[in-house]
Amino acid sequence: MSLDESLFRSVCDAARRAAVFQSAADTLEWDERTGMPSAAGEYRADQVSVLRAAAHEIRTEKKYGDALQTLSDQCAELDPHGDQAATVRGLHRDYVRDCKLPVDLVSRLSVATVRGQQSWDKARKLDSYQAFKPALTEMILLKREAGARMAEGTNHTVYEALLDEYEPDARVDDLVPVFSDLKSRLSGLIAEISDATKQPNIDLLKNGFPIAQQRQFSRRIAESVGFDFSRGRLDETSHPFCTTLGPSDCRILTRYEEHWFPGGLYGTLHEAGHGMYEQGLRSDWFGLPPGRYVSLGIHESQSRLWENQVGRSMPFWRWIYPLVNQSFPDALSGADLNAVYFAINQVRPSLIRVEADEAT
Repeated sequence: MSLDESLFRSVCDAARRAAVFQSAADTLEWDERTGMPSAAGEYRADQVSVLRAAAHEIRTEKKYGDALQTLSDQCAELDPHGDQAATVRGLHRDYVRDCKLPVDLVSRLSVATVRGQQSWDKARKLDSYQAFKPALTEMILLKREAGARMAEGTNHTVYEALLDEYEPDARVDDLVPVFSDLKSRLSGLIAEISDATKQPNIDLLKNGFPIAQQRQFSRRIAESVGFDFSRGRLDETSHPFCTTLGPSDCRILTRYEEHWFPGGLYGTLHEAGHGMYEQGLRSDWFGLPPGRYVSLGIHESQSRLWENQVGRSMPFWRWIYPLVNQSFPDALSGADLNAVYFAINQVRPSLIRVEADEAT
């Protein structure tokens, strides 16, 4: 049995239409976190909700699902690793999951996400968990509802149903041994490092780094490691992230602290790693499975690769050290390369995830 090419094109067209609505919503969320007036949050939540609901309705149409089922049957004789089989398999998987979520729940999740971001920004400025607690509670309840619905008819727990969106086919029983092993090894190592007599002088990373120069420096570094600024841009936000708004439109965002140089540098390298992975995806398949990232685990491996394996290595610092001295002549307090390298690789437990080092 051969694949019905006309039917295949029709489901791809529908999926791409849904992707247009999704990318429009993503663009509004990028704007929300970069320059939207603080008073515009309520209407922005409505805008995003309408767009995500429209995408959801396209992806859950019965005609669309019937076409995917027909194509799934036809794919039995195709190369499972080919583009067409992968597209049908991925879209059908999405369809089955999406059909378990009523559009009303999708809308409520969209609204809660935008409101939650606004609430978090305010709470962060106030340094108040209580200011964020209501929005966080609402999001947790909505996510539990979504997870329970997605777990229906499967042998997944609610958590596994949610985990599947991030790391397909991952199971708790697979992850617990990994985390347990890491915890047992790292706990002792962190304590040993913390108790060591010789400690890095991190004060040399705190002064002489004006934010205006950090902006220029971060762009230079991102471009040097391979981020394509003809198909992307670098902006600032309260919490670094990366988002792709189209086949040639990848946005990375970082933040800077005048008295902590590694925050901006490694935030930029981390997000540039995400961005380069996105820019390496197949743009002609944007909105379809062959043009998607494999999993968020793979995605994070690319960001951590550039942030840590490259960015904290001695070869990298042999290259960047003279650039830092050139861009920040009043910084580093005359410290030599080895002292800076030691300081950059400090181990320091922190409650802030994006400031965590390799050990913590």
